[in-house]
Amino acid sequence: MKKASTYLFSVILTILLILSMLGTIGLMLMKFRALNAGTCLQLVQSQDLAERVHQSLEKYYQEQENVTGIPLSVYADSISTGECDKLIRLSITNAFGYMNGTVDEFGIKPDFSELKADMTAFFEDYAEKNDFEKDETYQKKLDEAQLAAQTNIKTECDVFRFATLQEAGLIDKVKKVVPYVGFGLIGCAAADLLLFLLLLAVNRKEKQHVWYWLGNSLLVSAILIMIPAVWLNVTRWFDKFAVKTDQIFAAVTGYLYGLTHAAITAAGVAILLAVCSYILFIIQHRMRNARTNGR
Repeated sequence: MKKASTYLFSVILTILLILSMLGTIGLMLMKFRALNAGTCLQLVQSQDLAERVHQSLEKYYQEQENVTGIPLSVYADSISTGECDKLIRLSITNAFGYMNGTVDEFGIKPDFSELKADMTAFFEDYAEKNDFEKDETYQKKLDEAQLAAQTNIKTECDVFRFATLQEAGLIDKVKKVVPYVGFGLIGCAAADLLLFLLLLAVNRKEKQHVWYWLGNSLLVSAILIMIPAVWLNVTRWFDKFAVKTDQIFAAVTGYLYGLTHAAITAAGVAILLAVCSYILFIIQHRMRNARTNGR
């Protein structure tokens, strides 16, 4: 590279390309991982979230039996691992659908008809055995008990606490940002291509050098992503979160560690592409020198 101006422009374009690549990788992770329901749905199985929720609810209603007088058997069918799995997945699908604009209304409306039937049967049996009149007070107590059970089960199955995030206004804020993620990704990808073409134009007399600068851009952007992601994983930083509920801790930390693993994978791919770019540079550089020396 003979001209200082060519070198200077190449450095400037490389720095800009690093920034645009960071944007591209970051927005790809956001769109295809962070904002993808599949990321959380995978955790339902890998973290055994349904069984964790089932055990938590089972323990709760065993403890509540002495307070309410309602035995665990009344809730058994409605808090089985299978039912918990359905509600957890429904909650995840609804929340991500709402954020991505494919669902109009936030929140789930599960079919609790079996729970209502079991609780009604218990109350009726209890009333008959104890000669309680089925008046307005009786009906009010039944309705309150059914509503409390439904609310509690829904809350426990909301392992990512989407309802809490919605109450804080965060879900709606994310929903407003989501459309711009796609546009931003397209913009960053277009910037990557434009900067590469500008590098090619600047190095038109020695085109092999464009692969050197591209390799530098890929390598530096990969390192900037990989270092913090690896540090978060090695130090198990997210384990410091003060979350007492087992299933919520497993869900949230599993989600966050999943994102760092995805970032490390993306950085690894970028490093591999950087190596390929350096190899292309070396091959073309040697071929050019061979042609020059052969004259």
